[in-house]
This record gives sequence, structure tokens and C-alpha cells, in this order.
Amino acid sequence: MGELDRHEDAALVHRLQQTLERNGAKVPDELRVSPKMILELDTEARRDIAFRLIKRNQSLARERHLQSARKSLTAANVLKMIPLLCRSDRFCAKEITHFVARLEPHCFPSNETSGIGSIDLNPCFAGDGLLHETLVRLKLNPALEANAMMDQLLLDIGDVPEGGAFELQNSYRKIRPEKNLIPLFTLLAIVGTSGNSGLTGWLQGFEDRLLIDGLRDPKVDTEEIYWTFKVHQRAKIKYQVLREYAESRRIEIRISGHSWKQWNRHNLMAASLGCGMIDKTPDQAKFLLALTGIAYEGKDFASHLKGGYRLKDAVQNFLVDTKRYREAGFVGRVLCRAWSTPHN
Repeated sequence: MGELDRHEDAALVHRLQQTLERNGAKVPDELRVSPKMILELDTEARRDIAFRLIKRNQSLARERHLQSARKSLTAANVLKMIPLLCRSDRFCAKEITHFVARLEPHCFPSNETSGIGSIDLNPCFAGDGLLHETLVRLKLNPALEANAMMDQLLLDIGDVPEGGAFELQNSYRKIRPEKNLIPLFTLLAIVGTSGNSGLTGWLQGFEDRLLIDGLRDPKVDTEEIYWTFKVHQRAKIKYQVLREYAESRRIEIRISGHSWKQWNRHNLMAASLGCGMIDKTPDQAKFLLALTGIAYEGKDFASHLKGGYRLKDAVQNFLVDTKRYREAGFVGRVLCRAWSTPHN
């Protein structure tokens, strides 16, 4: 894990530098260290730079509302992309505008990276804030709870015979026995919707949200921000190990009988959001989940074209991934409704 640890620190330092600059603050010369230079430092030196940058961001957060180092679209801009979907003035004016604002579709452009895996130079996300709202409401620590979940899943999948099936909810209920799939879906989304920062080269999606919220919170100290980041990275690696182990042993991962074999980060996000819509009517949930895919993929579509995709390929990716949101969101809603009923 030594090499991965260095790359994670490099990604964190890079993001903290960007956040200072995005908010109009100068990065001191002694802290203006490139990701490649960070990789050459020992553990103590890397952490010293990371801690000093965290403290500067915390000080800045006390003076102003700290902004993330990312490009975002406003709710109004997203709604301009989908005027034909707004059939009911009342529904559009209240529910939809509020929902899109909370989705916060955004991208993470980067000109320099120290990642050791395959790199997406302009990754885009939507819905991270909604995941965070869910975990706050459930009073769950994201990094610690995700690690506990992954430890239990990895322990239990070792008992599954080759070619067998592994039901995730049965394993997770050993940690949290309540009949509620929302925590499981949400935690799976935060470990599976973006890769480990040491592999990608920067912070993305939920982990960026977690960092910025920590920097803004005066009750969170410097070391806690750093170690929350590192613990979250461990959970992500464990998720990757789980998927790779299942594939190598031909084990089918399921939730309540539904196979995850073809699922990716889009499915995970959609299923989590769909799980939170059990109080919506079927038509409202279907509409909002379709909206999620369009809000996300509208941004991702432009990103792919800028990244050199052919138009035909970008369109095909848009169609495939928006379909994932509709279908996986429906599965999440149906399963969570079923598990919330008394007979379960």
C-alpha cells in the first residue's frame, strides 16, 4: 500500500492547493509542490504539507464560504436543457427545480495528475450532496461506516463457493440489523461512484464533498479531515477488491435477488437515489430519476466531446448511461419499498 498511499497524498495536496486558488487565496511558495514532487517525499514530509494546507483552507473557510475546485451547472441551466419534460407548472416550479439544485451536476477538470490507474481527464458527477444528506440524516459517519461495511462484505464473500451468489443485504445486516436498505445503497454509492484517489490522481464526487464539508466545519480538526480522507480511500479499495474477487470466482453479487453483474457507478448512484424516493408516486419517481440521468449525462456528454470522443460514441454513451439511471433507480425504489414493509 506504500505506493498507493503516496499517490493518495499527492491527490489530496493537489486538491487543497486548487481549493485555495479557487477561493482567491495564494498558495505559499513552500506549499506549492507538484504531485510528482510529493511522490518523492517521505511519509512525514507529505503529511506535514497536507496538514498545513488543510489548516490554511480551514482559516479561509472562517472568512468566507469555501467553494470546491470544480465546475458546476446551476439548476436553471440544467432545466434549460429539458424544457419538454416540464409538463406541470406546479411540479416543475417546486419539486423539480429544488431537486435539480440538490443534484449539483459538476465536473472535475485537471491538467496535472499523479494517478497510477486509467485516467478520466474530465470526470463528471451528480447527486453527491443527496448522498451526504442521507448519511447525515441517518447519523452515520461515511468513512467509518463504509469501511465497516466493506470489511463485513469481504469477510462473508470468502465463504461463498465458486459460481455461487452473494446477497449483500444479508451480510450488511450483521452490522445494522434494521430492515432498511437505504444505508446499504448509500454506502455502496459512496465507495463505488468514483475510484480511489491514488488511482485516479485527484478527488472526485463524494470524497470531494466530504473534504469541503470538513474544511467548512469548525468542529472538525485538521487531523480528522486528513484521516477521514484516508479511511474513505481504504473503503474504496476494498470495494474494488470485492468486485475483482467476485469476478475471479464467478460469484454473482446481488441485492435481494437482483444481480449487480452489469452495474457501474451510474447504477449505484441511481439505485441510491431511487431508494430515497419510496414516498414519491411511481410517475414522480420515474420522472426525477430520468431527470437525474439527463442532468448528469448532459454534463458528461459535453465532457466526452471535449476529451476527443467521436460524436457518435458520445451520443451512444449518453443513451446507455441515461438508461442506467432509469432502470437502476427503479430497482432501488422497488427493493427499498419492499424491505420497508412489515412482512420483511
